[in-house]
Amino acid sequence: MSKLLNLVAALSDRHAALLIEYAKDFDIVRAARCTSIKQSEAKLIIEGVAFRRCVEQIQADRLADSSVDAKWLLDELVDNHRLARQSGKLTASNAALGLIARHTLVDAFAAEKINVNSDAEVLDRLTRGRERTAKHVSH
Repeated sequence: MSKLLNLVAALSDRHAALLIEYAKDFDIVRAARCTSIKQSEAKLIIEGVAFRRCVEQIQADRLADSSVDAKWLLDELVDNHRLARQSGKLTASNAALGLIARHTLVDAFAAEKINVNSDAEVLDRLTRGRERTAKHVSH
């Protein structure tokens, strides 16, 4: 956060106000309106190097704070599959399995073109993929 503060310190008060509004949803029209800056001027401001650096830092900080990574996504998909299966929602369960199978850390179908004949076979491949993921994350 201190890196962002240092970057913002280089902006004028008007530019910093625009940055604050722009960072809410990255809607330049709304941000310009909220700060009483003409839209054409706001577009020029956001193209400036100092402003861009601030936006990039905000995005990097948000990504770091979100704790969303490939492993988290895979874990959530597995949980969604289990909950859907337990609730008898087979369509939702199968949709989650399909996403898991194509997940880059699992990639259950990349090694070979296969015909899946049963849920057991899919689950077996997904389990092996999850084991590969655990090994990959631990390295």
